[in-house]
Amino acid sequence: SSLADEYASAPRPSKALAELLANGPNDPSQGGALYLLLRAAQAFRLQRSCWPGEDKASLDADQTQLKQCVAEVVKDLQLPPPANGSSHVSDELLAEFCRWGGGEMHAIASVMGGIASQEAIKAATHQYQPLDNTFIFNGANGTTAAAKL
Repeated sequence: SSLADEYASAPRPSKALAELLANGPNDPSQGGALYLLLRAAQAFRLQRSCWPGEDKASLDADQTQLKQCVAEVVKDLQLPPPANGSSHVSDELLAEFCRWGGGEMHAIASVMGGIASQEAIKAATHQYQPLDNTFIFNGANGTTAAAKL
């Protein structure tokens, strides 16, 4: 399945996304929250033609706008509210995401390139099982999450 297929499918929370979000802040990979943030950041970029936090002068305004984009993504995916009554995405993670400002670190690109090449080798040689669908890498703490969304 492609990203276009994922976006075009009926807006329903997948079981895998619900599982990623179930652990909330206790999930070391924060995979579900990062997935929502990435979808929200894409919506933000479509609306404003820049990534959240790209202009450091408007960092606070970008955080507020990104939080609204997260709420829209949650609504579009018809996700239930978290059990603890807070948000699916912590304010700390949202602030860190905006501080990032769309930058790309060479070390993260290197790790992702290595993972992608390993998966290509798995697919080409038909040895081992390649990742299926969505892979999320949290470069802040070096954890990963995989889900079939």
